[in-house]
Amino acid sequence: MRSRLLLPTLVLTLGSMAHAAELTGKVVSERKGVVGATLAAVPYESPYARAIRESSGDPEPAPLATAATSGEGRFKLVTPPSAAPFVVRELRRSGREEARCGV
Repeated sequence: MRSRLLLPTLVLTLGSMAHAAELTGKVVSERKGVVGATLAAVPYESPYARAIRESSGDPEPAPLATAATSGEGRFKLVTPPSAAPFVVRELRRSGREEARCGV
């Protein structure tokens, strides 16, 4: 449950101002590293732009980059130099349905 607190904090910290970068970190839950979580850098959408996209039935923007956590829960997410502003989301975790955390 604590990973749900960590990831939104990461999103809020990096979300609206993050640009092309190399992000490293650790996803934790109950003081242990989360193994097999998939993180993605996805283009930032304002709430208005997201509502328009969803109402028109358009798909979500493709991730700019993805990374899986290691056996200790560590990850390294590298976005291309030309990347637009983005947010980091958890796409899925081993043994779980898809979960997303966003702004």
